[in-house]
Amino acid sequence: MVTHAQIDFYRSFGFVVLPELIEPETVAALSEEFDRVLPEAFGAHWPEREDDGISGHYLPAMGPRTPVGRELAERLLGVGEALLGATAIPWDVQEILLFDQAGLHDDFGIQATGVKLVTYLELLRADNGALRLVPGSHHPEFRLRFRE
Repeated sequence: MVTHAQIDFYRSFGFVVLPELIEPETVAALSEEFDRVLPEAFGAHWPEREDDGISGHYLPAMGPRTPVGRELAERLLGVGEALLGATAIPWDVQEILLFDQAGLHDDFGIQATGVKLVTYLELLRADNGALRLVPGSHHPEFRLRFRE
């Protein structure tokens, strides 16, 4: 599922791109699920756009209404364990619709070891919100300097 070269790259730079990890059929099913459950969950608040924090709609994706997201999280557990070199547990699995680009930030925020796996349902580029990472920022010493 993940090669030794990909694991080495992740451990060196703090990220790795795995473009063929999830088959197109699963991405399509996840997109359909996302388009169904977010409006259902937010109801009358669906079109609202908040301007606090990283603005968007965040929905937990481990319940009975999100079987595709739940199954994908379970499948990706092995990827997380390979990258970490340790046992992993799914935490904070979400389907998210962001309304704007986020500034530079640290997603994890606590002193714990973890890996964040992200699946984008739309093609993103530098001009429309592509994820940008700071190589090496996963190392604790770098993170402390970065926060200072």
